[in-house]
Parts: sequence; structure tokens; C-alpha cells
Amino acid sequence: MELWDIYDRQGNRTGRTGIKGQPLGTDEYQLVVEAWVINANFEILLQRRSPNCRILPNVWCHTTGRITAGESSLQGCMREVQEELGVEILPDEIHFLQRISRDDNTHMIWDIFLIRKNIRDTEFKLQPSEVAAVKWVSEAAFRQMIQSGECFQYPEIFDVLDQIKREWRPFE
Repeated sequence: MELWDIYDRQGNRTGRTGIKGQPLGTDEYQLVVEAWVINANFEILLQRRSPNCRILPNVWCHTTGRITAGESSLQGCMREVQEELGVEILPDEIHFLQRISRDDNTHMIWDIFLIRKNIRDTEFKLQPSEVAAVKWVSEAAFRQMIQSGECFQYPEIFDVLDQIKREWRPFE
């Protein structure tokens, strides 16, 4: 049984927990993370969700996941990348970008992280129940995938990409 902390609209833990699949109340939220993994060539890592996923099967997106009870969003980001991609992420490779609170009946608050890391294709150990494939794409290819509907899009996605570009520093 998977337990999640329940948050208020401002992102504060309420002290209550919920069970996966159980609906949330009107003013109850779950914390979710999204990891933008970008390499030294400014290529963006995307993963194609498994065809068996209940939500967004076969869609290209970033690594995302819900935070489990007692976890911080940083810990959850590291765990999700490890679980889904089989890649260990160190805290100094992660940069918090922003929090997006949804008022769209999803009851989700998104913490978005940038991970600057070079990962060779041979290093991935994909979780088959969640991830069917991964690929590195250029910014132009990423924008095209969003515009064509091949990649999951949310209202702020281009703002997040622009923020990453503004904050980008070369690395080796």
C-alpha cells in the first residue's frame, strides 16, 4: 500500500496521509516532482511511458512521480529517477526550478527540478512497468515534439524551458 502526505493549497503538509487511488478532498493536494535531465550538450532526456501505464501510455515526457509519505521533494526526485531510469542522482546534480500549484482539479502541486548530468545510453536500466524507452533530444526537437502532441504538454512547459536556458551553465 502506497501512502502519500496530504498538502494544503500552499504546499504545507497537513499531517494527514492518503492511500494511492483514494480521491482527495476539495482543499487537499499531493506533491509531485518532475525531473528535467539535461546533458552538457543541452540535450533533454525524455522517456516514453510504458504502454501499460494507466496515465499517458506511450507518451514522451520527463521523469515524474508522486512523493511518498515522509519524503521531501528532493528525495522523491532522486528516488523517481533511480526507480524509472536506474540512474543514481546526487544532490549536487539537482537544482530546484519552481513549484507549480494546480487549480485544475488534479489536486497536484508540482516541484520541478533540473538535473545536469551526462548519462550514456548503456547506463539506463529502465523500469519496464513505467518506461518503454528513453532518448536525448535537442531543444528544437523537444519543441517540435510538444507542438506535434508527441510529448506531454502542460501550460507552463515553455516557461520552464526558458527558465532552464536562462539559468544554464556549461559543465563537463
